[in-house]
Amino acid sequence: MASTLTAIVMAAGKGTRMKSERPKAITPLLGQPLTRYVLRALEQTGAKPIIVVVGHGAEEVKSALGEQYLYALQTQQLGTGHAVMQAVPHLPSDAEYVLIAAGDSPLVTPEVFQSLYEAALQTDAACVLATALLDDPTGYGRILRNAMGNVVGIVEEKDASPEQKAIREVCTSFYCFRADVLRDALPRLSNQNAQGEYYLTDVIGILASQGARVVAWQSPDPTLLLGVNTRWELAQVNNTLRMRILKQLCLEGITIV
Repeated sequence: MASTLTAIVMAAGKGTRMKSERPKAITPLLGQPLTRYVLRALEQTGAKPIIVVVGHGAEEVKSALGEQYLYALQTQQLGTGHAVMQAVPHLPSDAEYVLIAAGDSPLVTPEVFQSLYEAALQTDAACVLATALLDDPTGYGRILRNAMGNVVGIVEEKDASPEQKAIREVCTSFYCFRADVLRDALPRLSNQNAQGEYYLTDVIGILASQGARVVAWQSPDPTLLLGVNTRWELAQVNNTLRMRILKQLCLEGITIV
């Protein structure tokens, strides 16, 4: 990986649907904080520095995740675009590409980030975003394409029309941006939407309207990109991670009874 590859992890949310006072980023998962799995995957790509955006319970999160990362504080949770705005000043001046990840998606692998970065290099795209085809896309932003099949935007579910809600291809909060493009687009974001927030997803529409190349990388395994928003989703992720570990042990010659 190039030394000019950096990363931003969004981990500022309270996680209200988890029904817990603990910040979601440090919810225990197989003995580790939830967000640590995302950080480990990014570390294996060679991205440096990794900037973690913290907010709710910031000091507790920083203490749990460790001193090897840079931290950006989002004092008010005003959306994903606003979160990334807080991190951008921490990017090195020579940063060329920025991986952006949701901190609540612990099933992501280094190969996902590698694929996004390689696609960005091969296509000279302003942004490569990871998408997934879901049987039930409820809760996710929908990918909008034009008649040519090119990505022209993302619409969040609360702002989507009934026709748009029927779209099964969704945004999964994993991106690889050219750093200069990201710096230029973020100030153009508006919070004129149903939630009054600055959506990072709106950057895609801004880039497309300027004629910039936006590439969608569709994951062959949608489960790698899924986020944890409830205790039930946490239980499902826990089971998937356990099966990964058991499979690896079996491949190394251990019998599981």
